[in-house]
Amino acid sequence: PLGLGSLVLFSGDFDRLESVKMQKFSMMPSKEICVVDDASTNENRRIYDELNSFLMSEAGMTMSTEMSDDDISTIDPDSDTHWRLQSLVATMFYIGLRSDLAPPPPVVKFFATAVASEVVALRQVAVKGIHLLIVLSDRRMMLQPGDHKEDRELLSIIQKTLCDSSFMKRFIHKLALDQAEEMGSDGYSDNGYSDSVFAGLSMMSLAKNVDGDACWALVGGRPWPSSWVPRSRDTLGITRVRLFETLSHAFGNELVSAVDPFVSELIKNPEAFTGVNSDTCRVIAAELVSGICRGLQVTEEECLLADPLPADSKMGIMVRWIDSVLDAFSGQEGMVNGGTLLRLVASSDVENSIGKYVGIYLRKRYLSSTPLLEENAPAHVQARKLRYMHALVADANPSEDDSSAEVAKVVSKALCSSTDAFPHPLKHVREEIARCLTLFSSFSTPSTISEFAESCRMASQLLDSQSERISRSQSSSTASSPEKEELEEAKKERSRGGETLSRWISVVHWNGDTANFSRFLPILLPSLITSLDDSDPERISHARLALSLASQAKFNIGVLTQMIDVIEQAACSSRWKVRGAVLPFSQVLAFSRMFVGSEELLSKLRMIIIRLLHDDQLEVREAASHTLVPIVRDAPVDTIQKLREMMVARLSETSHAFVHKSRRRTKGQQAQSVSAPIDPKVMLERHGAVLGLAAMIMSRPYDVPEWMPGVLMELARCINNPAPISTSVRKLFAEFWRTHRDEWQSHKLKFDEEEREIVSELLISPSYYA
Repeated sequence: PLGLGSLVLFSGDFDRLESVKMQKFSMMPSKEICVVDDASTNENRRIYDELNSFLMSEAGMTMSTEMSDDDISTIDPDSDTHWRLQSLVATMFYIGLRSDLAPPPPVVKFFATAVASEVVALRQVAVKGIHLLIVLSDRRMMLQPGDHKEDRELLSIIQKTLCDSSFMKRFIHKLALDQAEEMGSDGYSDNGYSDSVFAGLSMMSLAKNVDGDACWALVGGRPWPSSWVPRSRDTLGITRVRLFETLSHAFGNELVSAVDPFVSELIKNPEAFTGVNSDTCRVIAAELVSGICRGLQVTEEECLLADPLPADSKMGIMVRWIDSVLDAFSGQEGMVNGGTLLRLVASSDVENSIGKYVGIYLRKRYLSSTPLLEENAPAHVQARKLRYMHALVADANPSEDDSSAEVAKVVSKALCSSTDAFPHPLKHVREEIARCLTLFSSFSTPSTISEFAESCRMASQLLDSQSERISRSQSSSTASSPEKEELEEAKKERSRGGETLSRWISVVHWNGDTANFSRFLPILLPSLITSLDDSDPERISHARLALSLASQAKFNIGVLTQMIDVIEQAACSSRWKVRGAVLPFSQVLAFSRMFVGSEELLSKLRMIIIRLLHDDQLEVREAASHTLVPIVRDAPVDTIQKLREMMVARLSETSHAFVHKSRRRTKGQQAQSVSAPIDPKVMLERHGAVLGLAAMIMSRPYDVPEWMPGVLMELARCINNPAPISTSVRKLFAEFWRTHRDEWQSHKLKFDEEEREIVSELLISPSYYA
């Protein structure tokens, strides 16, 4: 029983299957179904009945088409027949299920009673069989003409069996045992069968944990999740959710009445389910509740009820179930499994299912609770509330669902404007804030875009105001002890806010939803760059990652223009770490937009980097030189020539300040050669020119173009200048020798005799030939 029945099942009927498409729970034809004559139908039925009769006799049971309901109820899958033979017979029944013919009642009863069998393999095959029986019956009644007496009888048998309260408890108990096996519960063994015996059972469903493309063929539903938002690492089995979704769609209130007593028992009295621990009982309860919410049919009048909901109404029962399951979850389990439960409920895509209305009700209830985050609540409680709100709108379409757009509007503004939320002191909460904002930024209706842009401006203003407060406090030299403590707290708050922003932008780009987010990036970019001016290495790393991902995002020319304007402003910041932060971002931005950006924009970006070659801070100047290397390498030839001429001209303009002068000798003293005091601005100009020319040299590491010998001679004249100029020149020549050393015999021919002599003296150590 490896679950290959679905492939064999449709092998002879695939043309018909290809001619229809899945819509909700039914198959709607795209062309007319071929009508088979009565003689062929009767012959097919005869052969099908003979096969089923043979299999029943092999399993130690008898089958008669004239059996009454009482006779059928005596069929016992747990007879004295060996469990392997029972499992084989069940598998053959499963393989033999047809899309054009309903199986005989004893086969249906066999599957229905076998779902609670003591044999693991038998009951898992039976669960798949029941699921497929209901789906195929629904399709036959939709596609084929006739009174569908056999299909109605099939559903009646399944309903009478499964909707019996005592049987339903056994069934849920067995599902919990199988869930415990999947989760690896300690000490579980069903009738002594080892795990290895049923290792192949994981192939029973192509959608065991995450639905596959063939999920519709197996269980009659679309893959989930169907949106771009990734699924949490929960322990819910989607196959069981789909099973209860199908059962509730077929049997409605009868199933709800049968299940109702056991939802609270699973949570409050797990000891009643022998061999299953409380964790597994909670998971089964979540699967059961989410599946029923997704499949249970209601009218709009049954759902538009005033709060508080009537306890006996369908809405009241579903909300009570959900609340009891969520209250039972705690810690990390409450985060992931509770979030997936709400997401499954709210993403119900079956027409007229109660799940959609329950999701809307829960969204409004969470929005009405104030404040959004309780300041003194434990971390996991605050984080869990954010995760639940995220789950309730993760798969929503705000253009069709006003409540999801309202959640995005209210929650994003509350998170971005509050000093108690955005720079939250608890890491788990900051992660959930970033998750929520990532989702809300993907909503693309005009109203949600304008509202979220305002939220982004609020977050940016919040972080900027904190940065300004820190700058004012640092400039004060007479701060008291309380003021110093307030300053340290302000720094921590700004650091936490920067981490939230970095996580938010990183998650957006990890998920690949950059095209829609690009319109918000210029608003947030100044605060993100400022976040690099931090003392926490981990948060600096977060900010660098976010900048790196943002520089590679998809955005149009208009956004690129705004981002270059932001870079230009950041390059003029009073904090050198902020000025230095724009350089790696600019490098990747220039490279990734080399073929789509206009020459005007790229030239503006190059000039920003060139200006930073003359920065007051040595680290910024050196970083600008390294940033310029690939930009020069990829620049047009005329641009390289203009840059070289500009740098050489600056060297010439500043050379007069570095000429040594002789001090006049006085009586009893010898003449001394000294330098006049050098203007710091001139020093910066000359060092910037040296670094610019060095970048040009390093941009051609394995050849010597015709302009390179002249540039090297200009740099050689600076070898005796004061540090850091001389230091940069020596580093350059060392790097030049490292990259050109192997082919120096051919490279040196590009130099004339005098140039070759000067370069050789600088490149080759006297001990090289020793």
